[in-house]
Amino acid sequence: MLKAFKIVNRIYPDAKLLLVGDGPDRDRLESIAKDLKINAEFLGYVSEKELIKIYKRAAIFSSPSRTETQGLSLLEAMSSGCAPVVSNSLGFKDFVKHYYNGLFFRSRNYKDLAKNIVILMKNKSLRERISRNAREFAISFSKENQVKKLIEVYKEFSKRPLISIIIPTLNEEKYIKKTLEAIKKQSYKNYEIIIVDGDSKDKTREIARNYTKNILIERARGIG
Repeated sequence: MLKAFKIVNRIYPDAKLLLVGDGPDRDRLESIAKDLKINAEFLGYVSEKELIKIYKRAAIFSSPSRTETQGLSLLEAMSSGCAPVVSNSLGFKDFVKHYYNGLFFRSRNYKDLAKNIVILMKNKSLRERISRNAREFAISFSKENQVKKLIEVYKEFSKRPLISIIIPTLNEEKYIKKTLEAIKKQSYKNYEIIIVDGDSKDKTREIARNYTKNILIERARGIG
């Protein structure tokens, strides 16, 4: 990111890079930024309210991360109308569509990162369109919309209310009958019982067969 912004600053000397967050590498990175003579400010840890103000202040959000999974910071930035420039990897691919609601750059390639930032800075209409699309996309992940999706999931499962009860066993002939009888006494009847047996040497499987045909024998001992 710092190397990429060196290129950006050659073209746009007034452009400023805001780095939000803290960590053990901060001193080292500040030293690199100083050596590169870029217009960068390390803000460290900020509150949620401050972060929202920073997102609204920014025109472009960028993350060079190659290991992002959920991309929460990306969604936060998109919801504030920032135009994203992110690496073409992992979780970012779930949220960004190239040239629709963001731009991808080739992972590990700081020159390509700089190139895509400059593209958005040069082309105001493209930046505004991507910003608008990014915000609309992020709204679909609001708390209200996520609750609606969750309710739909519950409704879907309610149509298929089969419950699978999995019981790992190993030489449980003293207890397995009581366990299975207790399950039979439950008021909810739409269930299946699956016994996963660790190659018992007693009558565990023989007893279990009176209650279920779903018996799997795991002869290789290990963590259940």
